[in-house]
Amino acid sequence: MVYYGTLSMNAPKHSVDKLKQNVWLKGDVPSYQELELNALDESPDKFLFWAMYMANKYDYVNAYWDVYFSLEETYANKSGDSALFKMDDKTRKIALEYLKQAADKNDSSAIRTLKEMKRKQFPASWFK
Repeated sequence: MVYYGTLSMNAPKHSVDKLKQNVWLKGDVPSYQELELNALDESPDKFLFWAMYMANKYDYVNAYWDVYFSLEETYANKSGDSALFKMDDKTRKIALEYLKQAADKNDSSAIRTLKEMKRKQFPASWFK
């Protein structure tokens, strides 16, 4: 991160190493959220591991959406088209699986995104 004399408003209050340690060892949600906020100034793929870790190890509901969103943002383009169309089949399957799991856990962003995809008639095979 380059700040040119000022700190980003997303800069963590604690060291990133300490936040990662808290997430790794305890599944600490406030540390995860602080890492997530810090990641807004980074490339989305740098947060993907932590989102997958919190979803898979600690079943943290918001992390399922974060996995999907990190993948979507990593592949995003400026045209406004869904990045899912740019992903290879395996990556798309992973992204959609986490999106579906987020929706199954009542994440409102995931539910809204799935409804929008179906409204826009994304390929039905993606939702099987």
